[in-house]
Amino acid sequence: MNIYPLTLNACGRLPEAAERDPLLAEIQRYEIPDLMLFAVDGTTPEEMISGISQELLWMPLGVVRWEQSVAPAARSLALLLQYIRLALPRTRIHLAGHGAGAHVAAAATVSCVEPILSTLTLLRPNISPFALASHGALHRLLGRSLVLGPTVVTFQRKPSEFGMGRAGAHGLDEGQSVVLPIDDLKGLSGNLRRRVINLEGEATTANAAALLKTLCCREDTVPPLRRCPPVRRATRKTASRPALKLVAPPVPSCPAAPPSTESACNAPSR
Repeated sequence: MNIYPLTLNACGRLPEAAERDPLLAEIQRYEIPDLMLFAVDGTTPEEMISGISQELLWMPLGVVRWEQSVAPAARSLALLLQYIRLALPRTRIHLAGHGAGAHVAAAATVSCVEPILSTLTLLRPNISPFALASHGALHRLLGRSLVLGPTVVTFQRKPSEFGMGRAGAHGLDEGQSVVLPIDDLKGLSGNLRRRVINLEGEATTANAAALLKTLCCREDTVPPLRRCPPVRRATRKTASRPALKLVAPPVPSCPAAPPSTESACNAPSR
C-alpha cells in the first residue's frame, strides 16, 4: 500500500521520525517526483482515502491526522512541509484537506515562509468564504504566492455545517478565480493557470480522486524536475577501448619584448 499515516505533534513539533522517515525513504529510493499529503478529520470517510490511494498508485499518500486544536496542528504540519522541502528539494508536494483538515492545510501553508506546495486542494473547507479576500486571514496565501500552482476549493450551494458555500471563495480580484462544476475536468485542465479555482458540487470519493489525479498529472502547473544526466556504464565494447589520455592545453607565453622596453612578463622581481 502507498498509504503512510502521519500524526501531528500536539506541541507544534515535527511528527515522530518512525512515521515520517519511511515516507521519505520511499521517495528517495524510487526517485518519485510527486508526494501527496492529505489532512483528514473525524468527518472524512475512510473510503475517500482508499479511493484517492487507488487513483494515485504511483505516488505515496501521507494521511495526516491530529488530536489537538487547529493552531498547533497547523504549526506541526508547516514544520513537516519545510522539512520535506529541505530533505527532498526535487519532489513536488501536493497538499489536500477535507473539512477541518482543509482548515489545517490552509493555515499550515500560510505559516510557511516561502512557496513550498505545488498545489493546494480544499475539499469542503470549514473556513469563511472571505478567508482568501484582501481582508481575510488567509490572504497571505495569495498575496505572497505561497502555492506554485492553483488553489482549488470545492463548495456546495445547499446549506451545510461547513463554512465555504454559495459561490466558494469570495472577495477575490477579477481574473484571479473561476467557478466550474466539480465534474468538469476538461474545464479544470484549461484553467490551471488561475490562482483560485472554485468547483461546485459534492466532494465525493470519485470526484476527489479524479480531481487530485488531474492536478498531480499536469506538468505545466509545477516547476520541472532537475534531474542529473544519466551515467553511462561501461560495456564490453567501451571497456575494451583504451582509456583516453587527458592532455593539458599549452599555456600561452608572453610575447618577446624589445630590449628598450620593460614588459610585465620579463620585468625583474624586486
